[in-house]
Amino acid sequence: MKKYSVIQKSSISILIFLFLSLILVSCWKTTDNYDIDESSFRKPDKDYYPETWYHFIGGNVSKEGITADLEAIAEARISGIQLFHGQFGGEWPDVSPQIQTLSEDWDDLVQWTATECKRLNLRFSMQNCPGWSYAGGPWIEPENSMRHLVYSRTDIDGGKPVDLSLKQPEPSQEEWRNYQDLFVIAFPTPEGDSGTRLIPLEITSNRPELSWRDCLVDRKRITISPSMNEPIVLDI
Repeated sequence: MKKYSVIQKSSISILIFLFLSLILVSCWKTTDNYDIDESSFRKPDKDYYPETWYHFIGGNVSKEGITADLEAIAEARISGIQLFHGQFGGEWPDVSPQIQTLSEDWDDLVQWTATECKRLNLRFSMQNCPGWSYAGGPWIEPENSMRHLVYSRTDIDGGKPVDLSLKQPEPSQEEWRNYQDLFVIAFPTPEGDSGTRLIPLEITSNRPELSWRDCLVDRKRITISPSMNEPIVLDI
C-alpha cells in the first residue's frame, strides 16, 4: 500500500528587520591620465567614507544613548547614518517609558538625532516610514502586508478515503499573525522519504580533519580558518 504526503501551505504576515551596513566603495580620485592618485587613495575625502544604518529598536531609545552612539560612529570615521525604526511587534521589555513610533516623543528623538548628526558633522538620512522596504505602519492591516509562505506535512496511508484535520503551519499565538489557507497538495511519498531532514550517507573533503559530520548531521558548529591557501572542497 502506498503512502501519501499532504502538504498544506498558508500565508502569514511577518516583520523583517535587516541590520545592514551600507558601504560606499569609491575611495580614490584619478588624474587626467587615469593614473591613481596615491595620496587621494590613502586619504580620501569624507564623501567617500562609509555610512551605516542606525536603528531605533522598539521603545529602547534615549537622548543619552543616541548621543553616545553617534559620537562613537563619528570617532570611527563613519560619514553618516540612515535612520531606521524597528518595533518588533510589541513593547520592548523592561523599558519605561515606551517610545511609540510617530508619537511626539518619537518625533523629538528623531529631531535630536538629526541635531546631533549636524553637531558631529555626520550626514543624516532616514526612511520615509517605519517597516521593511518603507512599507510598514499602523495603517497597514495584516491582510495587506507582506506575506510569508509556510507549510505543514501530514503522512497518510493511501488507497482509501480519509477524513482528517490538517495541522496549521507554524502555529503562533501572536494576534497580528494573519493565516490564510491557500492550497493542499497530495502526492505519493517518494521511496525512503520519512519527512525528516536529509542525512548525508557519505561526506568527503580535502579537509578531512574538520568535523563535517558533527556540522552536517549533528548541527554543531565548526571553525574554519579564513587564511586558506586553497578552496575547501566538500562532497556530499
